[in-house]
Amino acid sequence: MTAVIVIEPASSDASLITAAARLGVAPHVFSANNERVVVPALRNAAASFTVVDTASPDAVAATARAMRVDAIVPGFKYTVGVAAQAAARLGLPHFQACGRLR
Repeated sequence: MTAVIVIEPASSDASLITAAARLGVAPHVFSANNERVVVPALRNAAASFTVVDTASPDAVAATARAMRVDAIVPGFKYTVGVAAQAAARLGLPHFQACGRLR
């Protein structure tokens, strides 16, 4: 099964979880703590909810490596850089600093 990590889903980006699930992609949520506000319906749609240091590309990449995911995407504008750096560490497609897909 294809799997994707959504880092800190918030606001309209939280819809990434349900969209992925609808497409048959297992959405895994990474959050800095278990107290983040993720509505129950979204938490239930997620394949897993993992507490990890979402400010650290190394921590995200290490945890993602064990999960064998196909993509890492930001769920909030402040996690774009971490998602790109973690994906790069795993050899996954990612955005570069200039905003182009690599």
